[in-house]
Amino acid sequence: MNTLWIYKNNKHLDGIVELPDSKSESNRVLIIRSLCGKNFQIDNLSESDDTRTLERLLKLIEKTTHSKDDKPVILNTENAGTVMRFLTAFLSIKTGSWLLTGSERMKERPVGKLVDALKQLGADITYLDKEGFPPLLINGSGLEGKEISVEAFESSQFVTALMLIAPVISGGLKINLKGIVVSRPYLDMTIRILNRFGVHVHKSDSYIEINDQTFKPNNYSIEKDWTAAAYWYELVALSGHGSLLLKGLEKKSVQGDAILPDIFENFGVKTQFRNDGTYLFKKGDEVKQYENSFIDHPDLAQACLVTCAGLNIPSVFHRLGHLQIKETDRIRAMMNEFKKIGIISMLEKDTVIIRKSEQLKVNYPIETYGDHRMAMSFAPLSIQTGQIGIKNPGVVTKSYPGFFKELEKLKFKLLTE
Repeated sequence: MNTLWIYKNNKHLDGIVELPDSKSESNRVLIIRSLCGKNFQIDNLSESDDTRTLERLLKLIEKTTHSKDDKPVILNTENAGTVMRFLTAFLSIKTGSWLLTGSERMKERPVGKLVDALKQLGADITYLDKEGFPPLLINGSGLEGKEISVEAFESSQFVTALMLIAPVISGGLKINLKGIVVSRPYLDMTIRILNRFGVHVHKSDSYIEINDQTFKPNNYSIEKDWTAAAYWYELVALSGHGSLLLKGLEKKSVQGDAILPDIFENFGVKTQFRNDGTYLFKKGDEVKQYENSFIDHPDLAQACLVTCAGLNIPSVFHRLGHLQIKETDRIRAMMNEFKKIGIISMLEKDTVIIRKSEQLKVNYPIETYGDHRMAMSFAPLSIQTGQIGIKNPGVVTKSYPGFFKELEKLKFKLLTE
């Protein structure tokens, strides 16, 4: 496992950044295209590992023909949680026998709440190892629509997976949302994307209802990824007097993480939407302390945690419990690395508290735990400390293959050992 050392000899920041295309949008639109059965054009499809994996598996599914005695087709989602959840639902209505598996970490990530919901609709799904977790044997057939209840605390992807197939289920689907719903803006994104393909959705805070109806295929252009923009907001926040131009972000976005300008204003970053892109600049008027819940925006939590730590802002981050079942246990991973570099943090139930810290120690590289967001959230800290090491930097290809090249364009020095 190699280590990438990132160096910066001043806190000045100025340049233009190219963002990746949204993998969240890409993966939803790929599933819809397969459900449509018509090969409409998707422009700016994400080049992330997750989207490439989904695209490859959907092509394999589409060209597979089944007879009664065929062995199950093995589909490996690797470490892509979205792909696992979306295909669990998709394959339930796809005639054939399918063995859906993934990486060792994926086999530790729960899927039981989604499987329970699908079984209520008549799905034939068997756990091949541990109850509630992949791998899954799915014998696909038609499902019967009805009213079901789904717990969405572990992942909004369970609900999105059901929403995507709802229009082609006989009788449609009414999903009652039980308990606390995480990442609700991702459900709103799914609704807006379904709307673009002619699907009407009824929703309230407590339910989502989609009648059986026909997708209307349209060419679709994927937006740039607001979640990926978080690391550049973080970099500007940690700079002395930095500014960046982010290309291609939509102010009126289908993505929930377009809330970034509001969040990072707390850390002294101002946002201007211009014709040539989204301009970020540091004003230096960050808050004295920070407190927020990240239940709606879990993928922004790590960037914000490191920002507060780097700026030495005492902070309280609520509702982070579901981060424990991501690519790694992100709460433990963050706290392990904080301790290593001298950041004082505490965990109380699902809340992370950051105290004021002494000078940060960056002699030891950051472990990434196979998690792309660990690598990208700690890398900007180099503008504060002068250097930082990132182990296994290749993990960023999961969502942002060009991340370190963009950092290098901004006059950061990168050396691999």
